[in-house]
Amino acid sequence: MYKIDLKLFELELWFRRLFGQKYLVNLNPKSKEIHRIYGKNRCKFLPSITHKKYVGINGMKEILDDKPGGYNGCYLCLREFDMDKRTMDKK
Repeated sequence: MYKIDLKLFELELWFRRLFGQKYLVNLNPKSKEIHRIYGKNRCKFLPSITHKKYVGINGMKEILDDKPGGYNGCYLCLREFDMDKRTMDKK
């Protein structure tokens, strides 16, 4: 059953990329992270995220430009947008 779900998830990601939605927003208020769904640095946590929204590059930048304490990039797949890591590096 799990292998079938994983194949369906991969197919969903393929269609999302085809239509320009290359990022997944984790809507969990404890996480508030954006993940990459394509390429070499694709996030390994994608299948475990249940509350999600797919966005394109413009949607991702709009969400990231939000107020401090908002969404940021995942440390593993969008390190350049990870505000938590940048904050820790400055200390």
